[in-house]
Amino acid sequence: MGASNGQQVVRYITNHDVNGSGGTPVSLFGGQQGATSAFVIAAMYKGVPMVYNGQEAGMTTAITFPFTTVKVNFTAHPDVTRAYKQLLAASSALRRGTPTSYSTADVCAFTKTSGSDQALVLVNVRSTPVQYNVPASLSNSTWTNALQGGSLTLGSQVSLPAYGYLILKK
Repeated sequence: MGASNGQQVVRYITNHDVNGSGGTPVSLFGGQQGATSAFVIAAMYKGVPMVYNGQEAGMTTAITFPFTTVKVNFTAHPDVTRAYKQLLAASSALRRGTPTSYSTADVCAFTKTSGSDQALVLVNVRSTPVQYNVPASLSNSTWTNALQGGSLTLGSQVSLPAYGYLILKK
């Protein structure tokens, strides 16, 4: 996961340079749902997730230099803030482990394995619903929904809504 000296990769979908010149995650990733699904990938794949000022509040206004002209409204999108809190809590549990990719052109899919612990992350990166063909090695397996609880048995396909994501664990 990290270098032998304990350093780790920091993953992000925005920072002070991108936000000010390229746009906010909401504008770059097709809206609030697209920005959240992009963050799922950054937070879960490998490394330590970084959250830039206002990202967790669903900010649609860029924060530009000198970084004092825009105030973050942390109550504007409580659903986004709630999702970030859930994802960051799940991320710490999934931080360790080796990722194995099962991605397609429409779905970023990977497992994280550490000893007997395993997680499966599925993220629809498209603005339309998709059907994901579950690899044979993962089909007919039972998981726990890491964000909502409850048991889920995977068949041969999973339907994901536009920018939808599913985080499962064993």
